[in-house]
Amino acid sequence: MQLYQLYLGTNVPSSDQVVAKEEIHSLLAIYPDLFGYTLIEVEGYWQGEMEKTFVLQITHPNQDLIYAIGRRYRLTFNQESVMVVLPNGNVDFIEENS
Repeated sequence: MQLYQLYLGTNVPSSDQVVAKEEIHSLLAIYPDLFGYTLIEVEGYWQGEMEKTFVLQITHPNQDLIYAIGRRYRLTFNQESVMVVLPNGNVDFIEENS
């Protein structure tokens, strides 16, 4: 098992909409292999702008599942990027071409 962290911004670009915590829980419910997770509300900044952000902590053996969740979040909620902190401390970004 490895600990991963996904940073999920909630501002929807070109909109006044904000992703609600319940929407994140609903998205995660479609992953039967996700044993459990911790969702922490934080204040994040993206390109100099503050936005409500969630840190999703997942302990899981399958890194592919973590990236699948990040990609689905990015596409579902029209995010420019989802930041992933890997177990070794490295940081990656799930973006349009990843």
